[in-house]
Amino acid sequence: MIKLDKRVKRIAVVDTETLGVDKPLVYDFAVTITDKKGNIYAQKNWIVKEVFEQKDKMQSAYYACKLPKYDEMIAEGKAIVMPWNEIKAEFNQMLEEYDVKVLSAYNLGFDKRALTYTNKCMGNTGKFLGRPVELWDIWGIATQTIMQHKTFHKIALSENWYTEKGNVLSNAEVAYRYITNELDFEESHTALHDTEIETEILVRCLRQNKKLENGKGIFGSPWKVAQKGKLK
Repeated sequence: MIKLDKRVKRIAVVDTETLGVDKPLVYDFAVTITDKKGNIYAQKNWIVKEVFEQKDKMQSAYYACKLPKYDEMIAEGKAIVMPWNEIKAEFNQMLEEYDVKVLSAYNLGFDKRALTYTNKCMGNTGKFLGRPVELWDIWGIATQTIMQHKTFHKIALSENWYTEKGNVLSNAEVAYRYITNELDFEESHTALHDTEIETEILVRCLRQNKKLENGKGIFGSPWKVAQKGKLK
């Protein structure tokens, strides 16, 4: 049994890659268990067998380009193909084993919805999570902390981090570019790698030790908060 410091609040940073957005079926799911200082306790990457093996959907134009990467990850043992219910059991076992108090993700609202929807589609009537946890949305935390920096908005202006409508971008990719100064960084959009960069973003945000007006939980339209320091 793992000996843990009970004074430390451990956080499960999760990410999902899905077929669809309105009805998001998870095919790639990963977790990085960390703490506020960024210490890594465990990581796992699962490929959902029931979804990944729907070859007609996975061979569609958008997803087909990702298949060679996944084949490589599976062959190297970096990701494991498992049935959904086994993934669910293993994930919840990890939450118990590491006494995880917080579930977190960048745009946690989407990942939570994807996990709930997929769990229902697999014939389960109960909840996906087996224990009560706090919910922290890294997107909302980032827009209230690092995206309030004048430096962030100066770089956003010089690098044209804006939408077509002129709003400052606030996704994980630009957040990671800002905290690392890797201005050409592009997300891989594979679940485990995304949890790793999101963990770094969360740790940097928490290091600000700033009181958050909207809190750490899920709230509506975090992107609007990022517009407060926008330069023209």
